[in-house]
Amino acid sequence: DLISADQRIRSKFHEKAHSGCLKALTCSGQYLASGSTDETIKLYNLQDHTEIGTLVQHEGTITDLLFFGSSHLVSASEDQTICIWGCGGNWDCLHVLKGHKGKINAISIHPSGKLALSVSKDKTLRMWNLLTGRISYVNNLKQVAELVVWNPVGDQYVIAYETSVSVYDVQSGSVTQNISIGKHINAIQYVQEKILAIGSEFPAIQLYSVTTGKCLQKLEGHTNRVKALVMAPGNTFLFSASSDGTIRAWKMSENLAECSCVSQVDTKSRPTCMTLSSLGVKVDLTASNAQQSDESKSSKVKGDSKSRKRKLEQKSETEESFKEPHKKTKPQ
Repeated sequence: DLISADQRIRSKFHEKAHSGCLKALTCSGQYLASGSTDETIKLYNLQDHTEIGTLVQHEGTITDLLFFGSSHLVSASEDQTICIWGCGGNWDCLHVLKGHKGKINAISIHPSGKLALSVSKDKTLRMWNLLTGRISYVNNLKQVAELVVWNPVGDQYVIAYETSVSVYDVQSGSVTQNISIGKHINAIQYVQEKILAIGSEFPAIQLYSVTTGKCLQKLEGHTNRVKALVMAPGNTFLFSASSDGTIRAWKMSENLAECSCVSQVDTKSRPTCMTLSSLGVKVDLTASNAQQSDESKSSKVKGDSKSRKRKLEQKSETEESFKEPHKKTKPQ
């Protein structure tokens, strides 16, 4: 919880969710989803802190997870596929998007919810029409892209490579800016329409203008690499998680010189990913790997297969654009 009265961060609950290293977290409303090297997606109810069940469709590490509103969950995997799930009820897998020839590193959903971008080890950027579940555009890249993110208004997106980022204009499809960091990039997050926060092997968070390509400010405080960045609704707070074990809350300002760390907490672990929920109070949820390193290898889930496919039995309605279900194994 981020307690707004005195801006303290406190731990609300913790759960040993997976048998492998956590790679992705996302939340929407009451739902929290986590993805792991164990090839499964776990679902939780944030209102009563209970586990809803486990989604099993991918045959590789879950590399990215995103909710769009309260209706759909999108997952990406090293198995080269993207899955679209209907939220609530039976959590059916509605579509499996295929096309990449290598593991998918990251996905990003357009603010309209009609398009998604994905980047892969196959050195391509793919744009997907989420209304039809088809590829609408493929861009061959010169190197492997590791991250991709839309800007808040959806007229621009950024692709992150190992040590640099490229800014693309949607209308022209051309690169408008290249920014070189010099260190491995772990996280990118728009903090304003034209300001990008970059977390890397540097302990400082760097704020860049995507228009000029210049570094406008550095947020200093962490003592190790920055692993995750999440912006709170309203662009008031930026949260960061670092391999130094801490989560920090930064009070943001239009005048970047006035940005400052207002709270921090030591998780006593090594955070690997982070998400933010605005359910009730602001909740900062971080996945950490206390026993395994960030580079843990994928491991198969062993044991009762029924427990891996446990879902809610209640059915739900889905939007027309995602109505046709993908054939899959039903839970027993």
